[in-house]
Amino acid sequence: MRVSATPAPSLRRLFLSLAFVLSVGAAAACGNDPAESTSPAESDGSDLAAGFPTTVEHGLGSAAIDDMPERVVTLGDYNDLDSVLALGIEPVAFGFTDAFGTGLASWQLAAGADSIDQFDVSTGISVEAVAAADPDLIVGMTSQVEPLYEQLSAVAPTIAVPFDTTWQGQLQVIAQATGRTAQAEALEADVSAALSDGAALLDEYADRPVMVASYYGDTFYIQGEQSSMTGLLRELGLTVVTTTDEQLEEQSLEAIPVLDQAEIILSLATDRAATITAQDNPLWQSLPAVEAGRYTALTGGQARGVSDGFNALSYQTVIDELVQVVTETADGNGTPLS
Repeated sequence: MRVSATPAPSLRRLFLSLAFVLSVGAAAACGNDPAESTSPAESDGSDLAAGFPTTVEHGLGSAAIDDMPERVVTLGDYNDLDSVLALGIEPVAFGFTDAFGTGLASWQLAAGADSIDQFDVSTGISVEAVAAADPDLIVGMTSQVEPLYEQLSAVAPTIAVPFDTTWQGQLQVIAQATGRTAQAEALEADVSAALSDGAALLDEYADRPVMVASYYGDTFYIQGEQSSMTGLLRELGLTVVTTTDEQLEEQSLEAIPVLDQAEIILSLATDRAATITAQDNPLWQSLPAVEAGRYTALTGGQARGVSDGFNALSYQTVIDELVQVVTETADGNGTPLS
């Protein structure tokens, strides 16, 4: 049965929204027709079953899987669910987090996730609810799995997918656990081709410095060298300016003038009130990019897509949206948070 859920706690939302430990580099989600862009070739299952038994190394150790899983449960609606769907697997159930307060992402809806049974995990995971789905494989992000790893492993082989690895690494561990390594390789090639196509569309903007800065709570954040969004924008051929070798740099609002060097500014506007506070600051308003209309605040699904939602299911959606956003913003038609 599908259920609704309250938004996840604020610390969790900050962690996800700003992509502290999310995939670096290229990638993301399916387009308008997931059957065309993400489904693996038809198979009678015999080739998949040939990969078993297998032992899968994952975020919390290793799991022995004797037979090809037929009833997969994902503990969340993050990259665990997206990778399973991208590999052409319909889970018997998944945990609904509503981490961004916006429900399922557009690429998840396009893949039919709203028709799959859900259990509410916004306040924690119930081992009983997972067991009720009678899984023969459980997949979840490491932070979800870790507190209940022993109990979940007693229900079925359990795979912990690290947040702090690339989307490719996340896909590969799930692909091994489900006998779909060939499908994973094909998906990686599809993503690479889509990124190349997106870069070609943005070629005229390639030399215009881009910076990604957000205001969350009372802290000003600038995306750094290890940020997944930095990696994505560079995969699209853009010149991204950073101020730290880490994933993020924390600053006060007084540091806003560091953005003077950017011709294009993008923000992850996951804290609406804080974003408006920054936009109302005279220092922000005097930035050359802002004065020229070359600033856009990414909200909802857009923010999710370029951070924790950037994976093998969402890639075409995210690339298409980013190409449009960057083009409009670079042309002086940016969209601040109103």
